[in-house]
Amino acid sequence: MDMIKVAVIGIIGALLALSLKNAKGEFHLYVSLAACVLIMLYLAARLSGIVSQLEIMSQFVTIDGEYIVIMLKMAGLTYIAEFSSSLCRDMGYSALAVQIENFGKLSLLYVSCPVVVRLLKLVGEML
Repeated sequence: MDMIKVAVIGIIGALLALSLKNAKGEFHLYVSLAACVLIMLYLAARLSGIVSQLEIMSQFVTIDGEYIVIMLKMAGLTYIAEFSSSLCRDMGYSALAVQIENFGKLSLLYVSCPVVVRLLKLVGEML
């Protein structure tokens, strides 16, 4: 049901932006941005449910809490990078969108370094 709500918000936002594009060119970007922010706020409200489900899953398998935090950071970085680069691309700033995507990829690499280090230590212990 939540996906339907988000889809309706997105479609209504897109239709409003499209109708304003011809009348007032600059306002269609604001309507599109407002719809995106509304969906992002809806997602943020759902984030606590995701975190609680991850905590339940971690009880069944012994996973260090650090790895769950890293996974959440990676998901957040991915979402923010995709969101902001898509907005820049929609406004016609493709070069800026590419730079945001590149920074997002490097940020993911940086955040995942502790996991890679731990994996290399495990492999070294096995050999």
